[in-house]
Amino acid sequence: PPPGAPPPAPPSLGPPSAPGQSTSKANKFNKMGSAASSDAPGAAPAASAPARDTPFLDRLPPLRRAQFLQIILRRIKATGGSEAGKFAMAEECLTRTNGDYEQAFAYAKSLDNSNA
Repeated sequence: PPPGAPPPAPPSLGPPSAPGQSTSKANKFNKMGSAASSDAPGAAPAASAPARDTPFLDRLPPLRRAQFLQIILRRIKATGGSEAGKFAMAEECLTRTNGDYEQAFAYAKSLDNSNA
């Protein structure tokens, strides 16, 4: 090689990849990343749960959503209802309060306490 030129790559490494191309080893290793990137954004949560129309519930941050659903589930168990209705009941409480989490949480708690 001429002076100042980079040394040739060893034959065991193979030809260099063009920018933006991934190697087959990376594709084999990162199956989760490739599956998530092929889906539309936001499709992963919908795929793991049954289809439901809960726009207010979907806007809540994950922790608040979990806390709110826990209160709703407690109410459902106290009344002997089906767990499948927790999303509909949660959305109903949020709809009554125009999506206000604090008011909906207080409303759900008051329903829970009225049966205790």
